[in-house]
Amino acid sequence: MNFNQFNLWLIEHYGFNAFENAFFEKALYNAYNGFATTSINDVPLPVLYQNNLFEEVLNHYKTYLGLLLRQTAELAPNLSLTVEGICLNDLRPQLKELQQKVSLLGVVL
Repeated sequence: MNFNQFNLWLIEHYGFNAFENAFFEKALYNAYNGFATTSINDVPLPVLYQNNLFEEVLNHYKTYLGLLLRQTAELAPNLSLTVEGICLNDLRPQLKELQQKVSLLGVVL
């Protein structure tokens, strides 16, 4: 998948830039890797959904972003948690801003 084209599509349709910060970018790559390594009846999802690939990747991306932001909000201040290279503690100071931005995608937190 061409991530630059996907990002342009996100900007055009949702006003959301997946390359705006390291969190959004890492989350995109992690969500896509999970999507790309999943198959149904030995058919990889990118092949199965090739006609509406961006929409399907967006669904996985939204789920992943929502999960990370919900975990960040619920994380006790004295705990440290890193998920697939994303330190949730580092997100805490900008949590409200990140939540507002992902709401452009329709992510409900």
